[in-house]
Formats: sequence, C-alpha cells, structure tokens
Amino acid sequence: MCCGIRFRLMLDNLTIRKPIPFYGSYAGFYRAMWALKNKGLPRVIETRTFSDKSLEADASRIVAGFTSLGWTDEAGRPDHMLRKLVEA
Repeated sequence: MCCGIRFRLMLDNLTIRKPIPFYGSYAGFYRAMWALKNKGLPRVIETRTFSDKSLEADASRIVAGFTSLGWTDEAGRPDHMLRKLVEA
C-alpha cells in the first residue's frame, strides 16, 4: 500500500504543467519582434501571425516561447509586457 501511494504521488508530480524555456535563436526572436512592430500587434498571436518566409520555420517555437515567458495567455492574447517590448 505504501508503494502505491508513493507511485501515485510521483505520477501527480509528473502531470504538473511546468513552463518550457524559449528555445530559439536570437535572430528568430529579433525577426519576430520586428514583424510585430512593423505589422502591428494582433489581438491573438498564433503561428499564422508569423507566416513570413523568414519566420515560418520558427513560428510554433516563437508562439510557445511567448506563452512560456508569460507574454501571452493560453488563448494567445498578448499581455502588457509584450506590448511594451514591441513598442520599444
């Protein structure tokens, strides 16, 4: 019984959602910020936002990175920090 409880606790800990780091190049990040600054910040950021040829390979990474950094919520809406970065 004791081992069963320990195993359940271990499984519960594995299912906790942990933020992932932003895995991408600085050049990709820079191009994404440049695109948002020039095209305007959309209401929802999704992979289609970065459909430009130079960004399409990194689009899903960029969107996941923005979410993991807390710059967008789960629905893809940008927060005030991302707005400040784009305006800078």
